[in-house]
Amino acid sequence: MNLKLMRLIDEQWLKAPFFGSRRMTGLLRREGYSVNLKKGPRFMGKMGLEAVYPRPKTTRPHPDHPVYPYLLKGLAVDRPGLGGRHHLLADAQGLHVSGGCHGLAQPKSAFLALVEHPGG
Repeated sequence: MNLKLMRLIDEQWLKAPFFGSRRMTGLLRREGYSVNLKKGPRFMGKMGLEAVYPRPKTTRPHPDHPVYPYLLKGLAVDRPGLGGRHHLLADAQGLHVSGGCHGLAQPKSAFLALVEHPGG
């Protein structure tokens, strides 16, 4: 009986890895198995299964990760389309354009060039 329950838990976990032990126990109970709140977590722990969900402190930056400067700081937005997502970053390989492929000339500034699109 225990091996059958463990197989059912494993199959369900592969379908929905976000199910925790309480939800898994409820599912087994709805299917007609007599499982208490201790048996579900014990089987999941024995098989090394745990629910997949965002853990705390996942948005904190790593101390070794570099912080890049915001290149549009202090830019006066005085015409339409300026300051949106139509900016380019230039480096030795060429131009990197956010928003798709554009046919462009070499920018005047080494850091930032602005692109005006027709109609936007």
